[in-house]
Amino acid sequence: MVKEIDKYKSDSCVLQEIRWSGKGTVMKENSMILYIGHKTDGHECGTGFYISRHVIDSLFDFEPVNERILKLRLNVNITILHFVSTHAPTDGKDEVDKEECYSSLEKLCDAVLSYDMKTVLGDFKTKVGKKPIYIQHVEGTTFTTIIIMIMEKNGKFCAGKR
Repeated sequence: MVKEIDKYKSDSCVLQEIRWSGKGTVMKENSMILYIGHKTDGHECGTGFYISRHVIDSLFDFEPVNERILKLRLNVNITILHFVSTHAPTDGKDEVDKEECYSSLEKLCDAVLSYDMKTVLGDFKTKVGKKPIYIQHVEGTTFTTIIIMIMEKNGKFCAGKR
């Protein structure tokens, strides 16, 4: 996996469904992987970040929330950047699991200070029926509005956060 990312000379990459147990960091020669997975040997879910040696110097901390959510905090010049990697349950999963995931994500995002920058990344697993979702561009609709429309279909995470 690291060799593939290095091929593209990327400084960072969000990792989904890594299926590792526990949480932690793995140091490589020129990079680091920060991850969170299932607490037991279930080898399910899991999310993480790959960061290159250039980004490691900016790493402030990382906060594993649960097997589906991991926050990475970088200190870049005078700005704190928060990157949240999320691996949400599909629409077909138990409503309690979905509610817990989106509730944890909302709580984590709300805790970020207003002058810090935050970016939520990941796999939100929106599934509506058996057909893929196509959203037509509507004049005046922003990319953010489209993302909110998609996420509202898979939980109420973005309701009122425009």
